[in-house]
Formats: sequence, C-alpha cells, structure tokens
Amino acid sequence: MDCKGRVLVSATVSEVWPSSYLAVDRECNVFVADVMHQRVVLLSCDLRLERILTDKDAEVKLWQPVQLSYNERKSQLYVVHGSEPHFHPFPDTITLLSLR
Repeated sequence: MDCKGRVLVSATVSEVWPSSYLAVDRECNVFVADVMHQRVVLLSCDLRLERILTDKDAEVKLWQPVQLSYNERKSQLYVVHGSEPHFHPFPDTITLLSLR
C-alpha cells in the first residue's frame, strides 16, 4: 500500500534491500539509504525509482549509510555513514545532500 492508501499490486523496484534506512518527505517520496549497494536513492510516492542521489561511483562516498534525516524546509537530506570502505562498527561522518 502506498502513502495515499492505494494498494500496489506490484512495485517497480527490482531489488529488495535487506539493510536499508528510510526518510519520507511531505509529498510521500521515500529516500532510501541502501547499505548493500552503498547508495542513496529517491522513490516516488508509488515507489518507483525517481533518481539515484549518490552511489559508490559518486564523488562523495557514503560508505555504509545507516541513518537519514530529511529537512523539508531547507530541502536537505542528512546521511550518517562511515568514511572508509571497510567495515567500521560506528559511523563517523554526516554528509548533507542539497536537493534543490
């Protein structure tokens, strides 16, 4: 079911992310921190992929993103993540993504 109460027969998102973190904006768009693929994506209200905000090939590396916080007023997404590619038990970096 989407955020407007419509039942979705099938989603167009081709992968199920077992280790993901979410944030939702006022329009019911969903930001997903996909730990497995080292990326942050934006899904529309009906859960279709809108765009990849950042991934492992981007200039800013978001290793092991573990938390998202969306500031609606400033249109900014805060991502808590590790600073290095190897496993680190505690995230040590916060990156601000401007969505304007």
